[in-house]
Amino acid sequence: MYITNMEFGELLNQLLIDLQSLFRKSFKKSKITLSQITLITSIPLRGLDMTSLSKKIGVDNSTLTRLIDLLVKKELLVRINNPKDGRSKLILLTTKGVSFKREVESKIDKIGKEIHTNNNLDKYDQSKDFLNALHWEINKAKLK
Repeated sequence: MYITNMEFGELLNQLLIDLQSLFRKSFKKSKITLSQITLITSIPLRGLDMTSLSKKIGVDNSTLTRLIDLLVKKELLVRINNPKDGRSKLILLTTKGVSFKREVESKIDKIGKEIHTNNNLDKYDQSKDFLNALHWEINKAKLK
């Protein structure tokens, strides 16, 4: 299999490409881009300020503003004054946004289950442990 000869960085890149392709295919009918889905799924129910959201998804403020504007027009998000800091805005999911986020999370769970359909429980647990460790390392790298 060609994957065994790939370096770790190449595998990460290929995984990113494959996941993006799979997500785009899975959400094609929703008329929402992968960037918009990433934004929606990154907002907790209590909301998040724009600076924190920008750091969380790794985009600059102008890109984030454009994404938010589109999702406000689709009635999935709202902007309110941040009660903790009146100079900033808090981004919240609307009722429609919460519903969409739950739908996305459900589809993502389904994709995960489909990927692991043929694995036994030991492999499943090992895969989850590896993904958790990888997630931790990626978050540490983001802080550098």
